Amino acid sequence: MEKKGSITGLLLLQGALALFLVLVVLVLFWLYPNQTTQAGDWLSSKMEEENLWAMPQAEAAPTLTAPLNELVVTSAFGQREGEEHQGIDLDAQEGEPVYAALDGTVTTAASSDSYGNWIELTHADGLSTRYAHCFVLAVKEGDTVSAGDLIALAGDTGDADGVHLHFELLEDGQPVDPSTALGVS
Repeated sequence: MEKKGSITGLLLLQGALALFLVLVVLVLFWLYPNQTTQAGDWLSSKMEEENLWAMPQAEAAPTLTAPLNELVVTSAFGQREGEEHQGIDLDAQEGEPVYAALDGTVTTAASSDSYGNWIELTHADGLSTRYAHCFVLAVKEGDTVSAGDLIALAGDTGDADGVHLHFELLEDGQPVDPSTALGVS
């Protein structure tokens, strides 16, 4: 993501500034051995004023609204039966409400052999979410939704072994494990 690049650039700039300040202190120690304590104290106070000791904080993973009322993971993200499972499966009852995990726009509301009836929402910051095996879709492509809005009813359409919600989180088109953002394991 672009934000990762800007954080890396900020870290490099902050590191270069810290190195420069260390070199200044070393030169002061060499040139003015009796006055270096005062210079060091002055430099430390300036760095504290500017908060230069603090490292920038990495962005936290987004917190998602639960797509179901109760979250019970029945199949985790990652390797499953020799294939990459690009989401998590959540236990559901036929017709149980499925909710949008984040504010966004419906980019896909369709049916396929594998996902059955499914929805993809596009969100801010390069994120998107997918909801598969739905019984009924309550939105159409182009709709704008808010986190917590009803978007579908759970089912077992497509290549599903029983009623469940297959839920995916993608960052810049790449699948990531949604478990942490949902607070489940």
